[in-house]
Amino acid sequence: MPGSDTALLLELTERALDAAAGQVAAIVGMLWHLAVRAGRDEWQGTPD
Repeated sequence: MPGSDTALLLELTERALDAAAGQVAAIVGMLWHLAVRAGRDEWQGTPD
């Protein structure tokens, strides 16, 4: 039957994209955390 592998190919593609999305989310989260930590401290030098 022609096209019978379409559902299987879509499932495999979806799983691959889901795996990649998880890795990208982890990298973006780490880079955001580093960017925030390296930011200026606007309250530096103010009395406690």
